[in-house]
Amino acid sequence: MADAAIWLFFFNYITHTSFVLSLLFFSVLCIIFILLFRNLFQDVIAKSRKMDVLLIVGTFVLHGLTYWVCHQYLTAPLELMKDSTASFIQVDRYFIWIKPVDVLLQQLMLIILMTKLHENKMSMQTMALLLGVLFGIAHLASIEQIDLNITIVMTFATTLFALFMPYIFFKLKNGYLYNFMIHILLVDLAALLFWGMFG
Repeated sequence: MADAAIWLFFFNYITHTSFVLSLLFFSVLCIIFILLFRNLFQDVIAKSRKMDVLLIVGTFVLHGLTYWVCHQYLTAPLELMKDSTASFIQVDRYFIWIKPVDVLLQQLMLIILMTKLHENKMSMQTMALLLGVLFGIAHLASIEQIDLNITIVMTFATTLFALFMPYIFFKLKNGYLYNFMIHILLVDLAALLFWGMFG
């Protein structure tokens, strides 16, 4: 519900074209969630080492490389850009600077949700199915903002990823980092694919 409210507000009052407002919007929301649930996040990261942060640094380097490769070696899919606001189609300032913060916000909310569901004894399988359905609905809802075919591809990929998220989060050391990294890498892969195939 929080995610839906955030995106409804974003699409109606801010949009991707407002770079500074978008950055402030997602950054402030991240800070609010971190402060409100700081004890929960402290528990989640308690076993992480400082070296583990290098995983995130590596992800940001790959994200930057994706932007560079698209603009240096690939051709922009201009026809798709006319009908789609998806960051991996536009590969613009929003993609390079704001998308990681947008992904961070989503992952913060998912950490809260998964932790609370786990505390209430929800099984991993049920949680995976729930997240898959939620992700599917959330991304299908973007059909008004994004081309239908792109929405279908995006919905399939993110729903599939959502089915594995609880297992990654609870079963792997630094699972919260891997979920963030995979989310960013999926966006980068989509950018390379769409620019490579339709540019």
